[in-house]
Amino acid sequence: LMKWSKNLEFYNSKHNIFYSGKIDDLLIDKNGSLVPLDFKTTLSEEFYVYESYKRQLEIYGYFLRKQSEVVSEVGVFYVVKIKIGENFEKKETREIVIQENLNYDVYDEILENLKEVYFSSIEPSPGKNCSFCLRDFQLNELIKSKSRS
Repeated sequence: LMKWSKNLEFYNSKHNIFYSGKIDDLLIDKNGSLVPLDFKTTLSEEFYVYESYKRQLEIYGYFLRKQSEVVSEVGVFYVVKIKIGENFEKKETREIVIQENLNYDVYDEILENLKEVYFSSIEPSPGKNCSFCLRDFQLNELIKSKSRS
């Protein structure tokens, strides 16, 4: 079994880049496969698995596979839901959320594209359906309007 470290690294010799992440924990399933686990906290009554949360588990699994580990296609979120009452009393509930069908195979291509964009001198065009691009556009408009005043 691998020496346990929360820091996961993958050296891509083709790119000459170290990619890294810091995993919260690992489980081992009944078949001996590693299962990525991530802790999440929410003030919401419902826990929603955002695409970025799923990608986080996948990239950990990808790094582990690149270290020749056997990794399950299932990941786990350990969720702490916090509710604050009228008198500021705190009530916590805990929940385990299983994320199935993790896809580690897409990350060779994703990291290739990431490297190409990172080292390119051409800035990518903003996407019309990208919430980050929309946020940046709105911030730029706000800054322009404040500088005119």
